[in-house]
Amino acid sequence: MPDIAVARVDSVPAEGGRAVRVAGLDLAVFCWQGEVHVFENRCAHLDSPLVGGFLHGCFLTCPSHGWTYELATGRRVTAEDAPPIGIRRYEAWVEGGDIIVRIDG
Repeated sequence: MPDIAVARVDSVPAEGGRAVRVAGLDLAVFCWQGEVHVFENRCAHLDSPLVGGFLHGCFLTCPSHGWTYELATGRRVTAEDAPPIGIRRYEAWVEGGDIIVRIDG
């Protein structure tokens, strides 16, 4: 599948992100300190939506139960007693004001 524009960068709130449905996928789009981060919009813990989560430093915390993930990788950094899982992260960048996401399979 080709790279796809999912939103205008100025349409994503500075806090909380934006939910986008594209190509049959539910995505959570965040802009933090000049970078865009796109994830599947579901926490690895009970599939809660990530949009509305808390951005802090280089981390995203799920608004439902507090699991925290690295923005750069999607790797979980909390809940040490749970299996070592993370959230799916998509390669994304800004081009002409549009957030472009690489949907690979």
